Amino acid sequence: MPVFGWVEWAYIEPLHIHVKAKLDSGAKTSSLSAVDMERFTRDGDAWIRFHVPISASDGGTDAPQLIEMESRLEKEVLIKRHGGAPARRPVVHIGVCLGDKAFITPVTLTDRSRFNYPLLLGRSALRDRALLDVSRTYSNGADAARCAASARQFKE
Repeated sequence: MPVFGWVEWAYIEPLHIHVKAKLDSGAKTSSLSAVDMERFTRDGDAWIRFHVPISASDGGTDAPQLIEMESRLEKEVLIKRHGGAPARRPVVHIGVCLGDKAFITPVTLTDRSRFNYPLLLGRSALRDRALLDVSRTYSNGADAARCAASARQFKE
């Protein structure tokens, strides 16, 4: 099983969005930074359209990006917040490529702009996929070609 640090480069699939991810065994659920959320119906199912804000440093690019995504809305959950009232958040499934591991995981959508990392992967996403060494960072050697090859399953 691969060993990852507490911060790693990851790709959000199927759009292949390069982001910094915090791997957090203290958090049960995962979350993705999202703004401008708009719910709609497609073929009788609830969907959500949202934008993923990626700063230049978060995505390793020359300029900030605001990437539009759409996903079927799986459910809404009530999230307990430290020192604040519980918040209701939409949940969608996204593809993630971490190192050479490609998988689909549920994430809550919330504005994470006040945090350092746009993607937080909690222990439910990491279970049976990775070991976490909190003394390490950026140890997975994320390779775009390797992730793209692993992520083909998200496009089929």
